[in-house]
Amino acid sequence: MNDEMIMFDSPQAAHPCLHQGWHSRDGYFYPDERTARYTGCTHRPCEECGAPTLKTYPHCEACRSERERARYEARPEAPWDGKQMVYSETLDRYYPNPDEAWEEADDEGIDLASMRLVLCDPLYARQLDVDDFADEMPEDGDAPDELVAAMNAFNSAVSGLILSWYPGKTRLGAEEAQD
Repeated sequence: MNDEMIMFDSPQAAHPCLHQGWHSRDGYFYPDERTARYTGCTHRPCEECGAPTLKTYPHCEACRSERERARYEARPEAPWDGKQMVYSETLDRYYPNPDEAWEEADDEGIDLASMRLVLCDPLYARQLDVDDFADEMPEDGDAPDELVAAMNAFNSAVSGLILSWYPGKTRLGAEEAQD
């Protein structure tokens, strides 16, 4: 920079210029039309069928439902093993067995196929490891024998213990759904 003094109100400090751009519905300026239109809109056309959908979704509700159904039907299917929880993707509910899900479908007048039943996978109790205590131990130090013995006892006690269930990637077999 040079040592020339330029005052705040001097024409050298700043000058007006004309910018081309777009104003969104809420009055903000954007240099491009797409951003201004997205900001100013509430809905846009569905990328699949062209029907109006909320601007945050690329697909309308009908197309989203169809895509979810197709994704569900593309999953491998398996029979219930007698232990797994069952999850309804449609109702966002867990059931201890398929019979409970079918009873609810019958009671509520819901088509069983529309429940999209998924077999759940177990979430087992986590095993402890010496590394879990690395921050508390001295650098390059070994874990005390008592700690290792206690962790081994804990790991034996919780081995195979199911804490909860989560929806798996396998749908309930069609022959199960017909019973």
